[in-house]
Amino acid sequence: MTGRTALYRLYDSADRLLYVGIARDPQVRWRGHADSPTSPWWPEVKRKEVEWFTTREAANDAETVAVTSESPLHNRAKAAVGDRPGWGFWGRSTEIDRVRTHKNPLSQQIAGVLRADIEEGRIKPGAGMPSGRELFHRFGVPESTCLLALRRLADEGLCFQPRARSRYVCTDPSADTRPSTHAPSPTPLADANLIYRTFRFAVDRPARGAAQIRSKMTGEQWAAFVAAVVETDAHGSAD
Repeated sequence: MTGRTALYRLYDSADRLLYVGIARDPQVRWRGHADSPTSPWWPEVKRKEVEWFTTREAANDAETVAVTSESPLHNRAKAAVGDRPGWGFWGRSTEIDRVRTHKNPLSQQIAGVLRADIEEGRIKPGAGMPSGRELFHRFGVPESTCLLALRRLADEGLCFQPRARSRYVCTDPSADTRPSTHAPSPTPLADANLIYRTFRFAVDRPARGAAQIRSKMTGEQWAAFVAAVVETDAHGSAD
């Protein structure tokens, strides 16, 4: 991985280490902390330290060392719990490509890795499939994305779900006749280039939502999207 990246430490008024993180632009990341409901500790921050590294990989390694050795109060990723390793060692998995996700979504990549595990016998027919949490630890990707990957495999008939909230089970689709609670995903339009994504952002911060959507589109796709929004606004409904 390339790109100059900062490792930052956030302290409270008693100089206790609250949080350790990495970012290309710490100021932007801090604004994210301030706006995030998952960072209720942000108002306690009184002092910040920033250390720059020449690559994101080096900063990620330094973050891992800092979280495991300095025990910040509010880190969850990489923070060990008892004898369990920390969650999500982000960027460690070489099985997926985090750069070109606009062309190959992470859920699709994870499904591909698991499909290969099934086809090559690393996961045997009838064996339990990894849970969303186990895949989270393996790939360092949110559980929701990992569960979407499992859903893709279930749509293909490679996974079996005997009951709600149970672990997906790898089966031989041609031989298995047990009922499954899996509901197939909606059938997309007949367009091989069509990719569906869901974006979540606060409705009172439309600029952030627009930036998130724009970052996943080419210039041509963005222009078409904006034109469609203008057209919808003008006529009050979409085609």
